[in-house]
Amino acid sequence: MHHTLNIKELQEILLVECFKSKKYDDDYAYLSVLLSDSLCWDRSLTSINHLLSRVLERFESRGINTKQALQHIISRLEYSDFNIQEADKYFIESLFKNDRVEGLALEDDLIIAQNRITK
Repeated sequence: MHHTLNIKELQEILLVECFKSKKYDDDYAYLSVLLSDSLCWDRSLTSINHLLSRVLERFESRGINTKQALQHIISRLEYSDFNIQEADKYFIESLFKNDRVEGLALEDDLIIAQNRITK
């Protein structure tokens, strides 16, 4: 199974898991299950590089320690089924071989492209 994290999910995970500054909002309680599944290698989680950089920019503008957030993400790469999509060949092909949905935000389009190649 696979799940591509959107920008809000990624931000929520970092605030809860890395900074321990809050508990999951009710709308995002499912994230703890996704993370647990990725620790057991039962589910692959993907963050798109662009979305991760947007979250880090938001954190930096709010004075949140971006180095700590980045270290947390990198450590997840080592001990769970978590990866960062860095716009490899398959991702670019998926983006350009398929028609964009008019009016769809770039972030949503990137997630759709990632989901096409992980099926």
